[in-house]
Amino acid sequence: MSLSCNLLILEPDQALRLWLVSLIAPLGLTITTVPSLKTAETLLANEAFNVLLADIRHEGEGIDLNKALEAYKERIKTILLVPPGIKAPAENWHTPTVVLQKPLSPRNLVEAIADLQTRGAEVTKSDHAVRASSALYMTSFSLQFERLSVYLDNGVILDVQNRVLRTAEQVVRLSMTEARLMEALLANHGVTLSYEDLGGLVYGCSIHRSEAARLLSPVASRLRRKLDRVGGSHWLRNQRQLGYCLRIVATPGPLIE
Repeated sequence: MSLSCNLLILEPDQALRLWLVSLIAPLGLTITTVPSLKTAETLLANEAFNVLLADIRHEGEGIDLNKALEAYKERIKTILLVPPGIKAPAENWHTPTVVLQKPLSPRNLVEAIADLQTRGAEVTKSDHAVRASSALYMTSFSLQFERLSVYLDNGVILDVQNRVLRTAEQVVRLSMTEARLMEALLANHGVTLSYEDLGGLVYGCSIHRSEAARLLSPVASRLRRKLDRVGGSHWLRNQRQLGYCLRIVATPGPLIE
C-alpha cells in the first residue's frame, strides 16, 4: 500500500505521536508531527498538507480545530481520533472527514488514511463524508506496519512482526494474545481501555465484560511479567473493575528498523 500525501499529525502525547508515525510510515507518506493546535496552524499557513490527523480529547478541541481549518477547507482532509462520549462532528465540519472512535485498532487507522485518500477527492462542499468507525475488530489481511520495530523507553524495542521485546541484553517473546494486548494498549496510549473493548481488539469479536475480564487477566499478568524482564512492568496498569492502561515515556530517536 503506497499513497502520495503530505500528512500532519496533531497529537499532544509524545509516546502516541511516535507510535502513530511508526504505524503510518510504511505507507510512504511525508509525515510531520506537532504537539499543539497553535503549532499546527503555523505549519498549515506555510506548507501544503493534504491530510490532518488529529487526536480530539474533548469537544472544545474539536470546535477550535474546526475554526482553524476553515481557511484550508479547499485542500485538506481530516482524520479525527475521538474518545468515547465525545460527539463526532456533523454537517458543520469544514473538511472531508473520517472519524475513528477510540479504542482504536491500528489497522483501522491505516485503512482510514487510504480510504480518505481514495474517496475524499470525490467529496463536494455540501457532502463532507463524515464516517464513524467503532474500530472493535481486527481485519483479516496483513498490513505493512506489522513488520515494524518500535523504540519504546530505556532502549526497549517492540518487534511487532516477530512478537518480541528486545533490549541489548535479551529477547523476550510474546504470545499472540500478549502481542495483541500490547498493540491495542500502545495504539491507545494513556487511555484506560475497558475489558469489553480490549476483548474485541485482542480476540476480534464481541465479548461480555465479565468474560473479557476473565480472559484478559492471565494475559495481562503474563505480559506484565515479561515487561518486568525489560524494566517496564510499571508501564501496564490495571484499573479495577474497568480495564487496562499503558503509559510509556517514549524514547526520541529512530522509530523503525
